[in-house]
Formats: sequence, structure tokens, C-alpha cells
Amino acid sequence: MRKGLAKATDPEAEYMAAVAKLDDRLRNIAFQHEHRPVGESSDSEFVERIAKVNIEKQALRSRLDAERKAFRADEWDERFAGIVAATGRAASIWTPPK
Repeated sequence: MRKGLAKATDPEAEYMAAVAKLDDRLRNIAFQHEHRPVGESSDSEFVERIAKVNIEKQALRSRLDAERKAFRADEWDERFAGIVAATGRAASIWTPPK
């Protein structure tokens, strides 16, 4: 059972890691824009690159919201209670909420 739990991914943690990567990209874009040689890239290109990253961040937020809505805690409580009951230790480990 421990192996199965270790393999389960946490959508919140995945979201935070992805957002951190996108924030790094935003910082890199800003740094490149600030340290560009005169006339090498335009402000419109900078705005376009920032907008692309922000669109990706919004898509991540939408996906996380959809996953939160799809998760039904009561269903998982029942499944977990069934697993614990099958091990014969239901009373000593966990009791499902009423």
C-alpha cells in the first residue's frame, strides 16, 4: 500500500512546481530584455513573450481548478475506509466521518 501511495501525484504540488518554472521563465525574459543590446529586440517582442508565459500560467490554473472540482473527497474517504477495513485494523487506525 505504501508503494501505491508514493506513486500518487499531488496536483497542488505539480501546479506549484510548474508555476515556479514559469516564474523562472518570466524572470529570464525580463533579464534578457533589460540586458539586451540597444535595438536588438523590441518592446512588442518582450510583451508577446510575457503574454505567452502568462497564458500558460492561466491554463495551469484552469486545469488545477478542474481537477479540484473532479475530486470527490467522500468517494475517496469510502475507498480508504474499505482498504483499512480489509486489513482488519479499521477501528484502531481510522473511522470514516459521519
